[in-house]
Amino acid sequence: MEKIRVEHRNRTLNYDRRKIILYFSIISLLEKDYEYTLNLLEEDLELKNDCETKYFKYIREMIICNLNDRDSNITNMVKIEEKIKSYNLLNIDLIVNMIIGFKFYEKGLYYQAINYLLETLDIMYRLAMKIPERELQISYIDSRGGNLVKEKLSMAIENAFNKKVECKYLTDIKGADIEEYFDFRLFFDLISNEEFTKIAEINYFYHEASNVYNIETLIARLTEDYRYNLDLIIRYLAKETLAQKGCILIYDEESNKYLPISSLDDNLNWMPNENILALSNRSNKGILINNSPNEFANNFYKEFLSKEIKGLICVPITIPEKIEDRIKSDRRKDDLFIDKKNEGYIYLETDRVFNRFDSDRFKLVNILSYLVFINIENYMLKAISTTDKLTNTYTRKYFESKFEEIITYSKKGKNNFTLLMLDIDKFKNINDTYGHRKGDEVLSCIGRKLVGCIRTTDLAARYGGEEFIVLLKNTTENEGKLVGEKIRSNIESLKISGLDYPITVSIGISVFPKHSQFKEELIEKADQALYYAKDKGRNRIVVWNNEIGNTLNRVDRLAGILSGNTNEDNRNILALLDVTELIKEKKSKEEKIFIFLNRLIETVDAEYSNLIELENKSSLTKIYSRVRLNNQWINTPFLNYTIINKTIVKKKGEFLIDWDNVDDVDRISGVPNWQSIIVIPLIVNEEVKGVVYLSVPLKEKEFDYNSYNLTRTLSNIFAAIIS
Repeated sequence: MEKIRVEHRNRTLNYDRRKIILYFSIISLLEKDYEYTLNLLEEDLELKNDCETKYFKYIREMIICNLNDRDSNITNMVKIEEKIKSYNLLNIDLIVNMIIGFKFYEKGLYYQAINYLLETLDIMYRLAMKIPERELQISYIDSRGGNLVKEKLSMAIENAFNKKVECKYLTDIKGADIEEYFDFRLFFDLISNEEFTKIAEINYFYHEASNVYNIETLIARLTEDYRYNLDLIIRYLAKETLAQKGCILIYDEESNKYLPISSLDDNLNWMPNENILALSNRSNKGILINNSPNEFANNFYKEFLSKEIKGLICVPITIPEKIEDRIKSDRRKDDLFIDKKNEGYIYLETDRVFNRFDSDRFKLVNILSYLVFINIENYMLKAISTTDKLTNTYTRKYFESKFEEIITYSKKGKNNFTLLMLDIDKFKNINDTYGHRKGDEVLSCIGRKLVGCIRTTDLAARYGGEEFIVLLKNTTENEGKLVGEKIRSNIESLKISGLDYPITVSIGISVFPKHSQFKEELIEKADQALYYAKDKGRNRIVVWNNEIGNTLNRVDRLAGILSGNTNEDNRNILALLDVTELIKEKKSKEEKIFIFLNRLIETVDAEYSNLIELENKSSLTKIYSRVRLNNQWINTPFLNYTIINKTIVKKKGEFLIDWDNVDDVDRISGVPNWQSIIVIPLIVNEEVKGVVYLSVPLKEKEFDYNSYNLTRTLSNIFAAIIS
């Protein structure tokens, strides 16, 4: 080693030199020559700045962690191993797993040691099988410490379960196939399901199902969130079989394909081989294939497996047709053999020699297929009622119900999230130029592109006609901006046949809890930022700030009109229809104002409703006033004329608290009866013809943007009456 080290020191290829040094560091570490390891690390430090890669970084960190004897360093080593695995460098991953396994054994953590030593042997098998000659295979296994790993594994099993395993060593397989060396059947036969579970649940893949030990505990963990249930079931099955990949597929009518709805690694873009799905349809219960040396049954379809895959289970998700329907059409006994409708598949595979793709687990998958079917059916029913069919995003009603839950959860857990409001730029031009069908196609493409840009745990909904809202869980402001930019750029690059028009979106962002901890205020601020983005030229992202907050301009024209609450929405729509019909009715202007003011009181729960009529731009000619639960005109209550004049001059409405009203004092508390007010100018042909002034005691309620926008919409309709 020292001779090779000196030779590389005189070369200029620092990458190769550093690679050799780190390899030697690992070897000396395994030999427990810690002084030499430290010496090698000192030399590596000299090369670190000139030749640094993530691969080198993780190897160095792992060696340093191993030299320290603190428990926290074992945890760090495990995290580093997971990162190394992502590079698919099996030679290094083998050594790292071996070191971690030995370290856990030294600490007396035998379950963890067994898990990593089995992983070491599994990697060793895969690498050895790539070598063509049997003698070279044996030499390779010997050089990588195969017997030492088996010896440690046997001792760990004995310490953990008080059971002795008779291992086969290299001297025991003379003349036999090398795969016998990696035969784990003795190990499987020796330990119980409960003992096996304790080993398997250590694997980070199966953490979410770590407390699920059998079907009973699985059912106890199920919730009303059917997507969560499907995720839990696939993880439980993966833990039981030691699968490395797995998914639940359902039939998608639009694409005429089976697509993943739940995946072990949350990757819904990965698809199993369609030939395997077709093969599983030939059998009533699906197929089990095991290509490892540990299992010799149920291997009729081995030729369909690649060399890398050692085990596979694929089970159709079926439900019998209604027996009574078949009996009515034909009374023969043969009707008991009814057809089944295929709703999807449960698919599991592994590339590990150490697995449990056996007949018992195959039966387990079949048993749970009906539970999967029930959850898929419930999920689909829920999806129909919660998904906007055109855009494939959630409905506004569903989004707002989930929004409340997320805010409550985030307050308890002190989590961040970002809220994005999107609006398609100049969408009206597309509808006017190309027609509404092409407009619908644009909406559909944008909705699907939007869903593809976010995680499955995030929420995206159609919030209005051409407006969308997105909630990104556990994200900071910067992370929200990055996702927003991804959405914006992806939509900008959309190409739709027959549409020679740029498709862009403007995006406004607000952040919880930085900008607010309340739903309405977060939506309002994201919408204000969206308006600002449009005002500054469109096709851009803007994060809310105090400067933006000084405006009442928002893109969300349906705020306060459509809330998702059926009763409120019906009330608001009826109010709009009533005011529209009122314009046509043959009544005097005063009678119409009388009805209109009462409608405002009922709709936004105001106490007083006033209409100030103007003449010659600014002079007040008459004030009409009503109070709730009174069917007569009343004398004019207190009005803040400073705010009224400001509204007339600026031609802009507002909602605020009137802190100037200190004349009306509560007799018990002695505190002024401050009012929450809404002031709206009635503009006709760009001239202010009147002002609507609503008020309610602050102790009773405070008007928000929804109340303001609904009042403004109703007032804009009614403005024609006083023109």
